[in-house]
Amino acid sequence: MDLTVTKHSSRSDDILLLVGQTLSQVSDRMVQLGLIWFITSGFGERFLIWYLVIGGLPHLLLVKHSGYIIQKISSLRTVLYSDLARGCVYLLAFALISIFPQWLSEKNHSAILWLLFISVFASNIFSAFFNPAILSLSVEIKESDEVQKLTAKLSSINSFATILGPIIGLYIFNAFNLNGLFIIASISYLLSAYALSMVSKAIPNIKKTSITDSTSDSGYLHIFKSHKIIGVMLSVFLIINLMLSPIQILMPSMAKDLFGNSFNSLAIMETFLGVGILIGGAILSVFSIKKHTLFWTWLFLVIMSFAFSAFTYSGQIDLNDITVLGQAMKINFVMSAMCLLILGFTLGMANILILNILQTQPKATDVPTVMSFVNLIGTATLPFSLATLGILQQYFSVAHLGQISGTILVLFVILSYLPFRQYGQEIFK
Repeated sequence: MDLTVTKHSSRSDDILLLVGQTLSQVSDRMVQLGLIWFITSGFGERFLIWYLVIGGLPHLLLVKHSGYIIQKISSLRTVLYSDLARGCVYLLAFALISIFPQWLSEKNHSAILWLLFISVFASNIFSAFFNPAILSLSVEIKESDEVQKLTAKLSSINSFATILGPIIGLYIFNAFNLNGLFIIASISYLLSAYALSMVSKAIPNIKKTSITDSTSDSGYLHIFKSHKIIGVMLSVFLIINLMLSPIQILMPSMAKDLFGNSFNSLAIMETFLGVGILIGGAILSVFSIKKHTLFWTWLFLVIMSFAFSAFTYSGQIDLNDITVLGQAMKINFVMSAMCLLILGFTLGMANILILNILQTQPKATDVPTVMSFVNLIGTATLPFSLATLGILQQYFSVAHLGQISGTILVLFVILSYLPFRQYGQEIFK
């Protein structure tokens, strides 16, 4: 059934979209955090790094194909099919653990590790299509002046999931262990797919010529040559993601080594980070920044870089004096939480503004291609950075590597003022 391009969606469609994405993103965060803690506490940081590496590989392998598929079947259908497939992946994982419960015993640790690695790889095959599709969806179904608001709402959903996911994951993991995590995640993904299947608008027909032009190698070059600010923003996005990557290891490591080896501590830190991002997204979902967009992006990035750098030092209060151990731990934890709150808020604001620039500068048919690079940078650079982190961990502690990354990030973001001003004058001034 062919439907014409529609640049608006009804209120019911918006509600279905947001409800579906709430379910999907909560599932994603719930499983991600649960598996991170399961591996960190049971196997150590070395296996955690390789778990994250395996999860990032599909995004790297599929970057050249995701934009083409999204343009061919539409962003909305891509999101729907991706959630449906991920629900089936975790349903199968649940079934296997139910059939072979001995895999959870200490004698069969290799079996459960293989299951987790295969499950995360399979799930991320579909996430490699989901991520650029959800980032392109606003352009597909909204007029240009409404794109930033819908992007902010979807970002707020992701932030809300960052808060709710750890809380639900904490309860499910403690009450039902790994198997409960898998079945709840599977049901949530499938319900999300069902909600999206009821959205009636915005399933456009895109001419095959447009698809071919925008996904070929020459198409990539044309996009970057005609809009140099896109290349600059993607480069900045790349460096920021590389420098922020130690936080993936720092938070579970700090929860384990500094804050009582507690999953609760990890969940609270994730929650503060998510609350900050949620507040930033909520603000931009109501109030759009239409003037000096690039300048505000730069300013938020500067504050974010200082907050991250401060977070890497937040566990440095001397704990040697046993008489003040509890008090020092509380101070460290509060400092970490406050840094993560500020980091989340400024990162949330900056991310939405960066996405809005990348959504509105190129042609609408080129947006999925640009977003496939955004997804590659946001997800698939993780294997490289974490593999490098794993090698460097043999010589430096995770805390010291985080502090070095924080310092480099501060300097880089401050210097990014120059290319921002040079190549994005019309949206900087």
